[in-house]
Amino acid sequence: MGLVREDLEAAGMEVEVVSAGSTLTAPYLMADDGITEIRPGTYIYNDLRTLACHACTADGLAMTVLATVVSRNGERVTLNTGSKTLTTSTHPLFGHGLLRGFPDADFTTVSEEHATLCIPHDNPHLGIGDRVQVVPIHVCVWSDLQREVYGHRKGRIEERITVDAMRHSM
Repeated sequence: MGLVREDLEAAGMEVEVVSAGSTLTAPYLMADDGITEIRPGTYIYNDLRTLACHACTADGLAMTVLATVVSRNGERVTLNTGSKTLTTSTHPLFGHGLLRGFPDADFTTVSEEHATLCIPHDNPHLGIGDRVQVVPIHVCVWSDLQREVYGHRKGRIEERITVDAMRHSM
C-alpha cells in the first residue's frame, strides 16, 4: 500500500487516507506499510465465521443474541428470533448459529421472526419463557439491525450502548 501511495504522490496526487483491512487481515496491517486507517468490521465482536477461519478462539466470541423459547414440542424448540436478527447467512459448520450451552442443537428453519431448532432429548430441558444465547454467524449484519447492545460480565449488565449505524453529514 505504501508503494502505491508513493507512486500516486509522485504523480502529483495528494493521498490523505490509505484505508485497508478486514477482520482476517487486521493483525498484519501496519502504519509502516503506508496505511492510515483499518476497517475490520467483525473484529470488535468476532462471530462464527471468524472462528471457522481461525482468526479468533471460542473465548473471543463477544456477541450473542438473547432469545426466548416461545414453543417446545419434544425435540422441536422455537425461539423468538429469526432472520431479522440472525440474518439469512449460514455456515457449513454452524448453520444459522450456535445455541450456547447446547452444542447438539441444530437450526432447522429460520423465518423473519422465529427460529426453529432440533434439540435431542438427552439435552437439558428448555421450557417456554427460558432465555438462551445464540452466537451469530455474521455479526456485522446483526449489529446494524439492533437499537441497543448490552455489555455484560458474569451475568451482570455493565453497560448499555445505543447503536447508531447511520452517520449524518451535512
